[in-house]
Amino acid sequence: MMASLIGYVYIRGVQRKPMLKMNGHRWKRFFQVALLSSSASPFGYMALRYINYPTMTLAKTCKMVPVVFMNKLLYRRHYPAYKYAVVAMVTAGVSAFMLFKTSSKRDGAGTAEVVEN
Repeated sequence: MMASLIGYVYIRGVQRKPMLKMNGHRWKRFFQVALLSSSASPFGYMALRYINYPTMTLAKTCKMVPVVFMNKLLYRRHYPAYKYAVVAMVTAGVSAFMLFKTSSKRDGAGTAEVVEN
C-alpha cells in the first residue's frame, strides 16, 4: 500500500504527466498486486516455522539449480561449462554437508565407557 501511495505522489507531483491512463480497472489491479505482494512475506515466514533449519538451508542453497534450468529451458540461455560445474559442486557440497554430517550427541554409541566396581 505504501509503494502505491509513493508511486501516486511521484506521478502527480514530480512527473506531472502520467505514464498510463488510469481507470477503475487499473486501480483495482494495482491494489490487488500491492495487497498480495505485502501479504506474501508474513505468510511465507509463518510457513517456514514448520520446516527445520537444515531443510531450509538445503532448499535455499539448491535454488541455483531451478534458476539455471529454467533459464536454459525458457529463455534458451547458454552458460559456460564452468557455471554448470559451480552449480553442481555447490549443490552437492552443501547437500553432502547437511545430509551426512554426524550428530554431536551420539547417545553413547561408539564410545568407551568405564565401569567402576
